[in-house]
Amino acid sequence: PDVPANLVIGLAGSQLSGRGEAGTTVQVRDAAGTVLATGTVGPDGTFAVTLSPAVNDGSTLQVTLTDAAGNVSQPGSVASPD
Repeated sequence: PDVPANLVIGLAGSQLSGRGEAGTTVQVRDAAGTVLATGTVGPDGTFAVTLSPAVNDGSTLQVTLTDAAGNVSQPGSVASPD
C-alpha cells in the first residue's frame, strides 16, 4: 500500500484520521514502537481511529497500512498536539 496520507490528529489528541488504500489495516505506533490504535480504511479511502489515552504531548506518531497479502506501507508520521 501507499504511505497513509492527510494524517490529522484531532479532538485534543484522541482521534487520528487520514486516507489510504481501502480495506487495509491501520496501525498507529508511538516513538517506542508501541501500538496505540488499530483500524481499517473504509471503502471511500478514509479512516479514523480513537487514541486512548489521548496523545497530546507533542510526540510523533507513525502510521502504517497493511493489505490482505501482508504487505506493509512505509510509515507516515504526524505530530501530536502539545
